[in-house]
Amino acid sequence: MAHSQIEAPDLSDAASEVAPPKLADKFASAQKSAQTLKWSNPAVIGLLATALGLVGNLAMASYNDRSTRELNRAKMQADLIQQAVNTHSLQQSCRNLLFFIDTAFISDSKGKITQQCLYPLPQTEIPFSNAVASTAAAGTSALQAVNASSNMGIKVTRSDQPDAVRYQVSFTVPNEPNNPTFNTVKIYCTQLTNRERTQSKIYPEMQGNWRPGDRVSFTIDVPTKLANTQTGWNLTFCVGTDSACYPSPNLLKFIS
Repeated sequence: MAHSQIEAPDLSDAASEVAPPKLADKFASAQKSAQTLKWSNPAVIGLLATALGLVGNLAMASYNDRSTRELNRAKMQADLIQQAVNTHSLQQSCRNLLFFIDTAFISDSKGKITQQCLYPLPQTEIPFSNAVASTAAAGTSALQAVNASSNMGIKVTRSDQPDAVRYQVSFTVPNEPNNPTFNTVKIYCTQLTNRERTQSKIYPEMQGNWRPGDRVSFTIDVPTKLANTQTGWNLTFCVGTDSACYPSPNLLKFIS
């Protein structure tokens, strides 16, 4: 009589065909969404690439068996970065990213995002004409045909407040026939250490439609600890357009 034998399946082989899920798959959705976003500004694409470089720690985290909480925090940072740069505007993207960094929602320990988001910063320790040439900007260039003290007639008055110093600033729009458009005033309070920006406070922009010779004024409150030139703080403005403007000297030293 013939005997038939039934062989049991090799469970070890079946098990080997089922690979355990990789922790890195948790971030597939975030990476996929980043790839599918449509951008109109190449500068924003570069900024996104720099910012998302921080998220490279996600893959390392999976291999180093880090905690789920830390992985979730890294994913949250990736999501915030995508939201911050989804503006089609380099300037607004930088504002969003710097806000998230200042509030500790995004980690920028090596300062890579901050360096990408540098705004025009005149070196106020040297003459204004050289300061214009030494400005650094992301998406904004400094115009060089104006001397602040003679052409902008800057006047600054200072008054102490309970927790701040109030600066009332007025200036004359420069006479520049080759650049008749003046619709934006940007205001920055920044700290320079070794000629590099280390901290910043960005104030809301002023929007208008000014002509050369028009008088423009604004009032801002600077926290008392920031109104200190001894620690490298600068208060500056830049008048022009979103793409090019004339920077001022350090208003903290320009008391009229």
